[in-house]
Amino acid sequence: MADWKTAPVSEIQRAGLALAQRLTQEPKRVDAAFVAELQERGLSIPQIERVAQIAFLFAIINRAADAFDFPVFEGERLAQLSGALNAVASFVRVPAFSPTWERGVDGIVRPAGVSTARERLISVKGVVPAQLRADIEAFAAGLWGAQRPEVTLPPEIDNYIGRVTAYAFGLDDAATDGLREAGYDDDGIFELTLAAAIGAACAVVEPLYGVLYGEP
Repeated sequence: MADWKTAPVSEIQRAGLALAQRLTQEPKRVDAAFVAELQERGLSIPQIERVAQIAFLFAIINRAADAFDFPVFEGERLAQLSGALNAVASFVRVPAFSPTWERGVDGIVRPAGVSTARERLISVKGVVPAQLRADIEAFAAGLWGAQRPEVTLPPEIDNYIGRVTAYAFGLDDAATDGLREAGYDDDGIFELTLAAAIGAACAVVEPLYGVLYGEP
């Protein structure tokens, strides 16, 4: 699809694509008026939430894939992997959350399960100290305008975290050389990257869920 604005899709689909773009590029511009407009165009609240959940996941996946230079599969190999994933998915049944949202210990409303996952990410034992992971999450979310305490990261990781948060495409070995010189191994770099990706992904959905279910 070259341009969703002119693609031959239904009005509801076009509204969903408009939401996906707003969430991924300008999440702070998701306000009550925009949500009302989406509903007028035919999107239900469950559909809006589903788009948000997809945007949240891809905000993490895309940053991780770009940061770690995941290969892009094509042709027969892509078909094989797609078939395998579809087969696995047919056996997986994830129960729906009820309610579909939750308020984290920080008072911010997010999709159900997201606050719990976020809190575990920044609290469980890892190679990177939990406080630094929490600071990275706050830094990344704050770059996208989310409500977080202002933090200052160590200079040896500041540039890398900023690039992962803003636009991870193009990161190469040179981007991690400084991290390795500072003592981070593969596991440590993975944790740094994931904390940044989670922060950016949370910033994608928090304004929407604040509109839907109340600001803290």
